[in-house]
Amino acid sequence: MDNRNTSQHLFAIEKPNRIRINSNTEPSEGLDFYSDGAKMTTYTDGMKQYKVADAPAVLSASNLRNLGFESTLISSFIMSENPLKDLLEGVEEVKEVGSEILDGQKTTIIEISQLYSEFSGSMFQGRFMEDFLIPVRLWIGSTDYLIRKLAYENDMELIAMNMHEKERESMGDYYKGMKISRSELHTGIEIDPVFSDKDFAFLPPVGAELVEKFGPPDGPGYRGSLLGKAAPDFTLKDTEGNEAKLSEFKGKVVLLDFWATWCGPCIQAMPHVQALYEIYKEKDVVFLGINSWERDKDKVKPFLEEHKITYRILLDSKNEVIGNYGVSGIPTFFMLDKKGIIRHLYLGMPSDMQIIQQSVEELLAE
Repeated sequence: MDNRNTSQHLFAIEKPNRIRINSNTEPSEGLDFYSDGAKMTTYTDGMKQYKVADAPAVLSASNLRNLGFESTLISSFIMSENPLKDLLEGVEEVKEVGSEILDGQKTTIIEISQLYSEFSGSMFQGRFMEDFLIPVRLWIGSTDYLIRKLAYENDMELIAMNMHEKERESMGDYYKGMKISRSELHTGIEIDPVFSDKDFAFLPPVGAELVEKFGPPDGPGYRGSLLGKAAPDFTLKDTEGNEAKLSEFKGKVVLLDFWATWCGPCIQAMPHVQALYEIYKEKDVVFLGINSWERDKDKVKPFLEEHKITYRILLDSKNEVIGNYGVSGIPTFFMLDKKGIIRHLYLGMPSDMQIIQQSVEELLAE
């Protein structure tokens, strides 16, 4: 299989704590982030909501990662107090492998072999029997020495092989032959530009709402936050034409994942959901993917076969269920306890999928 998705961001950074990040992805998928030195604001265009907090004295890589921004170059190097030290942490080999013109600049391509635990913020971190090396390529400007591109590949089969035996067995052959590649390209770089206050100021768009926590907005068919309330019941058919009624799963922990085949973050999340399904499929946990807002319904079944998704997928063909749950952006995850009460809600793909696994363990123990 060959799946590709692209996201674009505009960054403006002035250390120690002024930054602006604008997402150019689909409105329902993007987050914008502003820090003017006094206040920091996170805005989601999909829900027209924004949160405001005090800005830290020094913005760090962890600040950005906690907000879900995945730019390795921005979070790990540019925001670092000591980029060279962070770059070389866990590196066992460095070699020159070529050159290329990028953004009008000649670059030298350097490959570093780095310990996976030092490089990746993966959901699997800390769960290995032994650490292993991952090759990371950097395109470095030959005259300005700026990193203009980064690329690496996660060999998911290798990752699974290095897990503890119990976890490795629970995943079966799901990751066999799977590789996930990522590249990050920076263009239009300006060094030491002259900024004004307005470059980091957030001006709420018309209709935007200040909230303490992101959540589905009020609207027709939605009766306020569903957290702590009984999940609205529904009956849908799966991809084989069999009906499933949500209330029939009482007595089990239920994960609802609203998704679509055209949604990049949904595609990124699904292998992780599948991995969790492999771990818990023999326990009292039900995984239901709710396919909604689908542009081409004929693509669903071939998509699942191609991606080796085996947890149950239900077809919300009329988009009634996603409306009843007040979902305005996908993926969105709901965690239901054994009584059918919605206990957790995750908007977008969590930066660490272990959060969902921890929720499953918590609800199973009750």
